[in-house]
Amino acid sequence: MSDMVSAQAFWIEGMKYAVRREHAQPTDINRKRFKLLFGTTPGICAHLWTKISDTLPNGAKFVHLLWVLLFLTVYSNERVLSALVGGVDEKTFRKWQWAVVSSKSLLKPEVVSFLEAIQSFSVNIYKTYFFHLHHQNTSTLTTVS
Repeated sequence: MSDMVSAQAFWIEGMKYAVRREHAQPTDINRKRFKLLFGTTPGICAHLWTKISDTLPNGAKFVHLLWVLLFLTVYSNERVLSALVGGVDEKTFRKWQWAVVSSKSLLKPEVVSFLEAIQSFSVNIYKTYFFHLHHQNTSTLTTVS
């Protein structure tokens, strides 16, 4: 399968999910949106795809890698994730999500460490957000009292 997919193709598809436009400009905020949803950049997605695509089941497409990265980064339920990727059927989302996650290619040491870094990035983002939210609520409560 090992077909080359450009960073631009990942950007276009990712922007469909992030801002609901495929021709979104690569502004700082849009790059940040991409990274928050997928945990990485379009260039790294393209590189990762070349590492894993030849071991995936027939029919696997590069968008399925984005689905997995979305799952690892956002870590929500299938109904929410399938809606985010354009309303695909939950069964279809689950099929490709687990086909990619369980592929032998994801066991390569460099891929494993990359995926761990994405999960670590996501956890840190959420911890920072909830810490900020907690302190914002605490200061509001203190001010109101």
